[in-house]
Amino acid sequence: MKRAMTVKNRLITSVISLSATALLMTACQPKPPALTEKEIQYMQTLTKKMTPRCVGRYLADVPEDMVLNSEGGQEIEGVTIDIKPMTQYTFKLMLAGRKLEIESETTYAEPKVPTLKNIRNIDGATGFIFDRAVSPGSNVLRVLELLAWRDGYFIKMTIRARDMSFLKEENRLSDEIRDTTAPEKLAQLLNVFNRTRGRADNDIPAAQGTCILNGFISGPPTDQEEITLFYHLKTAEDVYFRFSTSSDHARNDTLLDRSKHIEPLIAEGEGKTLRKGHREVHDIKGTEYLYTILGDESLATNKVMTYKFLFEGNNKIGSAKTPLVTIDFANGDRKPMPERPYDADFPPPITKATLSEAEAVTLWDAVIPTIRPRPGAF
Repeated sequence: MKRAMTVKNRLITSVISLSATALLMTACQPKPPALTEKEIQYMQTLTKKMTPRCVGRYLADVPEDMVLNSEGGQEIEGVTIDIKPMTQYTFKLMLAGRKLEIESETTYAEPKVPTLKNIRNIDGATGFIFDRAVSPGSNVLRVLELLAWRDGYFIKMTIRARDMSFLKEENRLSDEIRDTTAPEKLAQLLNVFNRTRGRADNDIPAAQGTCILNGFISGPPTDQEEITLFYHLKTAEDVYFRFSTSSDHARNDTLLDRSKHIEPLIAEGEGKTLRKGHREVHDIKGTEYLYTILGDESLATNKVMTYKFLFEGNNKIGSAKTPLVTIDFANGDRKPMPERPYDADFPPPITKATLSEAEAVTLWDAVIPTIRPRPGAF
């Protein structure tokens, strides 16, 4: 999710996420242009084979030509998680380098002392848990950083903690004395790790639990599950879906309620509203908003009109058993990519949206109706 955005698109995203102003839905909806014969053939080919993908505790069918993006992420029960396929040899090299790096770190203040307190082995896996400072500024605020390899997957987990025993060492008093939380946070970290396994994208679990990027965490639903996955069209740089679920967030408004704040920003970006309204999918009550706007990579000499579609479900009842479901679609805006080294060349700019308006709406309407709870997930 490390993406550059224009000020205008960031502002629209902020309005969509945060504003709370009521507006009645208009009865008249613009009609999308009809598909041409060539577009009909392409969309039939693209959507001919829709494959189920697991997102959180839900399933969604996407075209086979849309593949899992490397970006995304999750936080489960206070634990931030990163999982990737990796050979054990590569992992051991990475682990050795990380260990040397952490062991060399000291606090800024004199006398300088190591920021690393302890290294623990991990039962049933190759790797360590590093109990280290959040930053060299203080040893009180801790991070428990788990690096492990198991069954062909690299697993990194972190959780924040406090260790008040370092106050005396640092020879200062805190503004607010708080309890040490490191032992309970360690138990929480290990609990999540012991329920986690790597997962191929086409692996649809049957057990109770939640699907994350490259992994699966077994267990009943909790109110601390935040998950985001991206799927992009493998033949294009600018066509992708973002699927997100959140079990601890409910809104007091909907996309339709926020319309009058969104419309002026869209108009300023030379765009237009294509469609908005209520949409219920497999008992998930939601709203959708489809619009166009000048894209993030638009230049004065090359204005790229992009397509932004949004769906929000379970807005006002977001909970462990009815997570808030948010789906975004973009066409004409560069797909999420890893951060580039400072000296890396920029990729060629997007000059035109890959899909036409009719194709984009057709793809949206092929995917959204397939959102449903995964059997056994809850």
